[in-house]
Amino acid sequence: MESDEIIEIGINRSNQIYVKPKSHNFSQIYRAAREVNWDRLNSYLHSPSDLKNWNHFKWFRHIIFVIKTEANCNLLITEKTIFINIPEELIVEITKLK
Repeated sequence: MESDEIIEIGINRSNQIYVKPKSHNFSQIYRAAREVNWDRLNSYLHSPSDLKNWNHFKWFRHIIFVIKTEANCNLLITEKTIFINIPEELIVEITKLK
């Protein structure tokens, strides 16, 4: 299984949580039909705008799981991962998954 560092995790203007990998491109992930999509302009994976009764943390875990199971790649949080527009309590939850 491959691995890639997560360089950025954030919440964008559309209220989507996003995960930006350092080197991989997951432009075909929509084919898995798991509601995880790739933003070509910003080079990141993201949740839907309508979170559908899931919170940002649950969507973050789902994105990581989908990439692991559908793309055979572990996305890893490192000490260099940047958090953008993420509440402190969500950062704590996310970093516990390391």
